[in-house]
Amino acid sequence: MELDTLDRLSDENRKSQRVRRYRAVGFALLLVVFVGDRIINGKRGEEQHQKVLQQLKLIAPPSETSVFAEYDGYSPWNPGKVACGAKYKSRHSFAEIGSYYNQELTSLGWRIADNHVTASGTVTTYCKGDLAATLAPGVQDTRRPWTYALDLAWRPNNCK
Repeated sequence: MELDTLDRLSDENRKSQRVRRYRAVGFALLLVVFVGDRIINGKRGEEQHQKVLQQLKLIAPPSETSVFAEYDGYSPWNPGKVACGAKYKSRHSFAEIGSYYNQELTSLGWRIADNHVTASGTVTTYCKGDLAATLAPGVQDTRRPWTYALDLAWRPNNCK
């Protein structure tokens, strides 16, 4: 009887040690993935971030347009995601804005990659190398009083 109890406790102890070992290995792998990605891809991510910021500065908004809000979505701890952009207020219609950006972006070497219709209008995606620019209409209401958004992102697989 006592021997059965000792055997059962010994088995439970071995299982407990195995579970702790698996957890430690899982944590170590998780740490290696996140820190390793930062070490391996961090420099490239920062280079792409600077490239996106530079391209965004080159794209002039239409006259009588003001920046409503800007964002910079880059984090060195997630170097594979680089996105920056702004929301704008303008007196121009979205059709006029789309026409303006078609001309502006193509003159800077961008090409149209996709057009798709949403509830608020047509969203256009442009590509230049491995960068993507997205022009999207805003919704005119009191919660979002901006006319359109222009976002640039580094997308190694979407634009080539």
